[in-house]
Formats: sequence, C-alpha cells, structure tokens
Amino acid sequence: MQFLAKLLLLPLAVAVQEGHLRAASSRTALNATRSVASCTCDCCLAQRAKVADNRDLSCVPRGGPAAAVTEYGSGGCEALCAKPAGPLGDSFAALGSEVDYSRFCMAACRPIGPEVNTLCGTLDEATQAVTQLGLTSSSESEKGEPLTAAEKARKLEFEAQGSEAALHLAKGAMMRAEQRAREAKQAAALAKFAYEKMDKSRDLASEAAGQAALDNVIVEARMDSAKVAAIRAGWERTQQETAQRKAIAAAAPYKTAKLNTLRVADAWDKSAGDFEMLARRFEAQAQKATESGKLLMSGLPDGAPVPEATEAKLRELDLKSKEGLQFAEAYNSKVQEAKLTAQKIRDQAPWYDQAEVAAAENAMAATLPAGVAAPAMPPLP
Repeated sequence: MQFLAKLLLLPLAVAVQEGHLRAASSRTALNATRSVASCTCDCCLAQRAKVADNRDLSCVPRGGPAAAVTEYGSGGCEALCAKPAGPLGDSFAALGSEVDYSRFCMAACRPIGPEVNTLCGTLDEATQAVTQLGLTSSSESEKGEPLTAAEKARKLEFEAQGSEAALHLAKGAMMRAEQRAREAKQAAALAKFAYEKMDKSRDLASEAAGQAALDNVIVEARMDSAKVAAIRAGWERTQQETAQRKAIAAAAPYKTAKLNTLRVADAWDKSAGDFEMLARRFEAQAQKATESGKLLMSGLPDGAPVPEATEAKLRELDLKSKEGLQFAEAYNSKVQEAKLTAQKIRDQAPWYDQAEVAAAENAMAATLPAGVAAPAMPPLP
C-alpha cells in the first residue's frame, strides 16, 4: 500500500538546486567531489505544469535550498542524487556520478493519482496504483461476491485516507467562506453607521440640514472606500513584487547550471584540440621515419647486399613509422569522441532554459496569495 500513502501526502514546496558539473583536464575523467544519496522518486512531487496551456501533472524535486519551508520539511531531500546504474543512468549523459533531481524526476518518476503536491512513484508503482484503485472500487460489483477480509481492509484504508484529503479541502473552503463573511460584516457595519448618522441628523435639524448631513455621509463613505482600495492595492503590489523576487531566485540555479554545462562542453572541445595536435605530431614522426628509410636505401648500390647495421637501422625506422601511425590513429579516434561528447552536452542546454522558466512560474504561483493577480514575469538571470 506504499503508493496509496504517497497519493495523499500533504503539500510540500517544490525547489531545485544548481547541479555541480566540474570540468576535468584533457586526460582525466570528470568526478563528483562529494557523496550523495541514491536517486529515489520519494524526493519528487506531482505538480501541474504552468507553461502555455499544459495542465498535465509532472514530477519535480521536493528538496534543495530554494524549496519553500513548510511545517513538514523537505523530507531530507537534496537537489542532487547519485546517478543510477544501467541504461537509465546512461540516458542522462552526465559526466560525473551525480545527477539533478529535476532531471531524474522528469525521466524516471510518474505522478500517482490526479492530485498535486503528492509524492511521485516509479512507473511500476504508478501502474500498480491505477490497478489497485480500480480493483478496490469495483471488485465487489464486478465479481458479484462479498469482499475478502484483506480487500475490505484495503478499502477501509483507502476511504480513510480519502477522508483525510477531503478534510483538508473542506478546511480551505471554510477559510475562504470566513473571509467573505468578514468582508460582508464590514460592509454591513459601514452601512449601519451611515444610516444611523443620517437618521440622527434628520432628528436634530431641518430637512435642509438633514440633506446636508446625508451628503456628508455619502462623501465620507466614498473616502473610506477609497482608503480601503488604496491599502488593498498597495498590499497587492507588495505581494506581486515578492513573487517576482521569488521567481528570479528559483530560476537562478538553472542559469548557473547551464553555464557550468557549457563550460564542461568547452573543456571537451579543448581536449579534442589537444588530441588532434598529438595526432599530427605522431603522423609527422611516422612520415619522417619513412622518408629516412627511403633515403638510407637510396644510398646503397644496386644489387649490393644490405649491411647488417643498415638493416638494423631500417628495422628501427620501420618500427617508428608503424608506432607513429598507430598513435596518430588512436588520438584521431579520441578527437572524434571528445567532439561528440561536447555536442551531447550542448544539446542539453535548451532543457535548462525551459526548466528556468518553469521554476520561475511555479515559484510565482506558490507565492501569490489567493485573489492577487499574477504580475508580468520579470527578466530572468
């Protein structure tokens, strides 16, 4: 029943942190400098996409320094995890032993159920959740037989967890209703004040004086409404500015990660240049040895036997020529591998641009209070 517990997890904030990519030298591999925990879908949350008109659920990280603080915490999750072994880990094209949770969540995890802010699961867990929910809700009607004790226990557990989720939804609706009631109460108090002031003025003065008092009440009511509107507008501007700052902070790690990724690609390009220079040197060595052998042979009389010392020198030159060609071929192969690796890394750059915008929009939506219009997206770093 692990996937059912994930389905009803209380909301957590989504955050991401910069991936730590490090460029190594031209002849060494790229290594991570610290140990991180293994990747797990328990560190991924289901969120509704806010890009264009897409409203499908997708999995995003739930940990990292940019995550919103809640009373439930981040579950100990970080922004990085150990790259999985096998084909899944190879698909990330990561040069070190670490991978961004933002990439792992999107590639390896799936939402369990239709609700946002719930833990994601693996593909098998998501499939099992769909199957289990279908059997729990219809097993008795389809079989036409009484439920077993185990089936009844699963059904009661699911219904209890569903009731808890419904309780949180009802609590939110109740809070909104209370807010509307307070606003209605304030409006009624203002109307009562205006009426009492008008009624009193009519009792104390003539019809002209009463009319003047009524006009004063109307003016005062309008002034009070203008003050309330101004206060509300100022508060909304403050919330919108805060949301824009949150958006910029959420997008910044992705920009930094992109720049680090491009620097790694540049390092691989430099390695390709170094390999190519070495290949040219060994080709020149092979060519020189071949020419030296030809020159040595041209100095011998036609038909004369080759002296033993000359024969040994020819063998040495032939060996140098072969070795030079072998090394040149090996370094030419490294040139192609380095260039291909650099291109693969650069192909990942557009993903960081998309993740930067998505993170900014999610941070802005999570920060804005209900009823406050979303401001324009600020220029991202």
